[in-house]
Amino acid sequence: MSGYLNKKIAMKYCGNSEKIYEDVLKSYTEQGYKYLDELADYIEMNNWNRYAIVAHALKNASKTIGALKLSDIALDMEMAGKAEDGAHLRARHQLFMEELLVSIHEAENALETLNKEAELKESVVRETKKIVKKVHDTNGTILVVDDDSMCVKLVQRLLKEDYEVITALSGMQATHILEDEEVDLLLLDIEMPGENGFATYENIRKMKHGEKL
Repeated sequence: MSGYLNKKIAMKYCGNSEKIYEDVLKSYTEQGYKYLDELADYIEMNNWNRYAIVAHALKNASKTIGALKLSDIALDMEMAGKAEDGAHLRARHQLFMEELLVSIHEAENALETLNKEAELKESVVRETKKIVKKVHDTNGTILVVDDDSMCVKLVQRLLKEDYEVITALSGMQATHILEDEEVDLLLLDIEMPGENGFATYENIRKMKHGEKL
């Protein structure tokens, strides 16, 4: 996701819910093109009141998805519309439209990224289910190692009803855990900052209970 959309702020408006954020992005992309047409019509009709209403809607919607630059421009255009300052609106209308197009495209890109992340998580779940079948003892212990805390929580929720699940957010943390804990199965991410999965696995294999993992 590019830096154009401030996701941190957007998530606050969405109650830190990825699902709500996704729904807001979908709505924004659908409404965005409609707003483009409406604003073009209102500028031609000199209908400043209606122009201000659409600018107000865009101001709030853009802030919700983290498009802060457009939100600020929309606020300026809303004020100009309420003041019936046609000269100001005409002078900045093209900039407003160009920025709106950028925001729409960024929202579309953000949706695509979210969809790819969702597909990856589903893939992790499928692969996890396959691997977990290898652990026959329902009281077995599984160590999940991944620097992505969301992925760790997802796998933990999936397994916690039938297994004892221990989690680690780095290879170093995993090796420290295994100095004191014996586990039946290791779910290890490969791409992690610092010590990657391959290096972590090599170190674990040298440990007392690591050869069987």
